[in-house]
Amino acid sequence: YSLNNYNDAFSWRPGAVGIHLDSASAANPRGGSNWSANAIKKGITVTAGAVEEPFLQGLPRPDGIIFNLLEGANVGDAFLRNTLWLKWMIINIGDPLYRPFAKQRGPFR
Repeated sequence: YSLNNYNDAFSWRPGAVGIHLDSASAANPRGGSNWSANAIKKGITVTAGAVEEPFLQGLPRPDGIIFNLLEGANVGDAFLRNTLWLKWMIINIGDPLYRPFAKQRGPFR
């Protein structure tokens, strides 16, 4: 947990999807010290974050996102299905139609 801070410990491969579960991970999605803005600058393809305190249950569920992506869902659908409350505090950054595992067989063909 690193509130409103990006720890440059990652090397992102093309197509990488990731989130950081903190209350200000996308406080300023266009810059600043927050995780989402810096992850984009460093090469992540898709991320999500909180612009204010969403409480833990308001953040997207990473296990569900990964599950849906592996089934062949696009990023927009996977993030939407795994965000409990649709409100202004969570922002998804990246192409919502990106499907990293599109060739997988499953309900999202």
